[in-house]
Amino acid sequence: MDVREMYNMPDAQVMHITLQPGEALKPHKTPVDVFFYILEGNPTIHIGDKSKAYPKDTMIESPK
Repeated sequence: MDVREMYNMPDAQVMHITLQPGEALKPHKTPVDVFFYILEGNPTIHIGDKSKAYPKDTMIESPK
């Protein structure tokens, strides 16, 4: 997993996260709303009690 902080302010953060096949982020809470933009692959995103696989070029909102 590679995580690069691109922007970090109290009300907003931008992170570029690269996951290899089989890697995953651990469930966690965030201090700000999160938007995932899928650049490659077909990851499964878990938000609350829901899980869904998303295709490339999709944006997903995950409220804090």
